[in-house]
Amino acid sequence: MKALRILGLSNEEVLHVGDSYPNDVLGAKAAAIPVLWINRKHRRLNPTDIAPESVAHDLSGVLEYIE
Repeated sequence: MKALRILGLSNEEVLHVGDSYPNDVLGAKAAAIPVLWINRKHRRLNPTDIAPESVAHDLSGVLEYIE
């Protein structure tokens, strides 16, 4: 959150990209930051798991967010 303040950005203006469900998805969601989960192992989430906003199976999934 300090980095966002320094850059003058809000949570909605950034996207966290990561491949670790517990560290990246849950961490970003706890900070109210949208997350793209790189799910290379095609892990299935349980209905009770917190879902990321987006899922890709490799880094090419980031391309749809780049303007």
